Amino acid sequence: MPAVRVLAVLALAALLAAAFVAATLAFTARSTSTTLAAATTYGFFAVAFFWPIALSLGRVVLAGQFGVRIGDGLVDALVVASPVYAYANALTVVGVDPVATTGAVPDGVGVALLFAWTVAAFALAARRFDRVDL
Repeated sequence: MPAVRVLAVLALAALLAAAFVAATLAFTARSTSTTLAAATTYGFFAVAFFWPIALSLGRVVLAGQFGVRIGDGLVDALVVASPVYAYANALTVVGVDPVATTGAVPDGVGVALLFAWTVAAFALAARRFDRVDL
C-alpha cells in the first residue's frame, strides 16, 4: 500500500506543477516583454504562496476599519483557491496530513481545484496564444 500512496502523491505533485505551468502561460501569453512576463510569473508564485496571509490581512482590515465581519468558513474556502493550498487539501485524500490544512473545506476539494486551475489556465493560454502573431 505505501507504493500506491507514493504514486498518488507524485501524481498530485505533477498536477500541481501542471497548474503552475498553465497559470503562468495564461498570465504571460500576451506579454510583449520578457521582463513583464518574468515579473508576472514571480508575482503569481508569490501570491500563490502568500495568499492566506493576504486574506488574513484583508479580513483584519475589513473588520477593523469598516466593521465587516467575514466568517472562518469563507476564509478557509478562499485559502484553498491557491494551487499550493489546494495541493495540501488534495494530499488529505491520499492519507497524508500536511501542515497547512483548512478545517472548513472537505477533503478532496483540492483535487478538483487543481484540475480546474490546470484546465482553465491551459484553455485561456491556448486562446491567448491563438490571437498572437509570433
